[in-house]
Amino acid sequence: MSGYIQNEPWRTRDRKTGGFLGGPTYEIYITKQITSGPKDNLIFTWYVNPTTNNILNGDISLVLAVPKVFGYKELSALKGQRLALDTLNGYFTFSSAQSNFTKGSGNIYFHDMQIDSIGPNNFTGRMSGLLDAKLGGNLILKNGRFDHSLTALQIQF
Repeated sequence: MSGYIQNEPWRTRDRKTGGFLGGPTYEIYITKQITSGPKDNLIFTWYVNPTTNNILNGDISLVLAVPKVFGYKELSALKGQRLALDTLNGYFTFSSAQSNFTKGSGNIYFHDMQIDSIGPNNFTGRMSGLLDAKLGGNLILKNGRFDHSLTALQIQF
């Protein structure tokens, strides 16, 4: 993902890093967090590129409340959807070692979202879109763009 935070260029880490001894790490992970409440959380987490973003070293997440039965087919149904998040129906977060967890509002448009099953609890796919977010405090992300090919390691349901 790339965009501007406080009018400064900002980007996440490379799409895939490492892999020789410690296994690969990816720019984005999609997880479903099981809760004790009536809904679970669907979390998209983008990790920062620390070599270009020393001040904003951390991660940006999108958190959506989803039904308990939410699965990969419902994830694919986000294609073409624009979501306005007001912190009650979903929210963006920015967290880092330098700052407290912050929660904010914003908009996200899923231009493309295609998730395919390749086995039991094993999924791959792709997603792309645009976003703007107030990340809490005075951090504002503008002109955010994302375009990802997703491996089974990145989609964790």
